Amino acid sequence: MLNLLTTIFIIVMLTSCATDSDPSAKSLINTNKCSNITTAKINAKPIKVSTPNPFDGLVNPGINIYAKNLSIGLITKEIGLFELFDFSTNNLHVGKYSGDKFTLNLLKQGKTCKHDKQNSKFIIDKYDTSTGKIDGCFIGKFNCNNELIEINANISGTVY
Repeated sequence: MLNLLTTIFIIVMLTSCATDSDPSAKSLINTNKCSNITTAKINAKPIKVSTPNPFDGLVNPGINIYAKNLSIGLITKEIGLFELFDFSTNNLHVGKYSGDKFTLNLLKQGKTCKHDKQNSKFIIDKYDTSTGKIDGCFIGKFNCNNELIEINANISGTVY
């Protein structure tokens, strides 16, 4: 009887580990969809993130085109400033773009952290060329000051 209970216990433990039953262990970067809100994790633990608009009088996110490249700046109170840039306006249409099509940085406590290109995406859900209105998100992963930071940042605004 003891062997049967031990076997059942081991099977249950292995099954729960294999199915990744802890929802907080799932990475934000494994999605291809934008969240309605900005979500983040630090060292695999979800944290609440706020992105007030305006932020100290600045449009948040700030979205503009400079030298034929799209730039987006998003300030979070809890983590810092996320900057997406080097995204060619030739690609400015609905679609999903891998991390080699843009640069994504995090400015946190005076340090610039660069994104892991393999684990970053820029998703444009809607873009209206006549109004410049854009909706989508960027998803990124950073190793910053020995912290693993992940973000799924909702963006919505007008390109200037």
